[in-house]
Amino acid sequence: YGGSGSNAGDLFDEYALSVMETVRKHWRLPGYLAGKNYKCKIRIFIGKTGKVLRYSVLESSGNKDYDKRAVSSVKKVGLLPKPDKSIATRVAAGEIALAFPL
Repeated sequence: YGGSGSNAGDLFDEYALSVMETVRKHWRLPGYLAGKNYKCKIRIFIGKTGKVLRYSVLESSGNKDYDKRAVSSVKKVGLLPKPDKSIATRVAAGEIALAFPL
């Protein structure tokens, strides 16, 4: 999710949206999890080259398999878009969190 207020619409929010769109391509749920009301948030730390440095579950869905699949979709990405130098510190600090389902 991106920021709001003074950050709305800026380069950081645009980058966060591109990260979400990239990860969304890898987000898959099996039938037994689809249609459930599970939600979780994954915090992502991204290096200056676009490499995912690490990630953590910020908010669990309460279902380990659902959370595992959310983390897996982040892992499968490989490289994310390279962040602009002006936001590199923020993305490396983990200021991007993705809310699943995407």
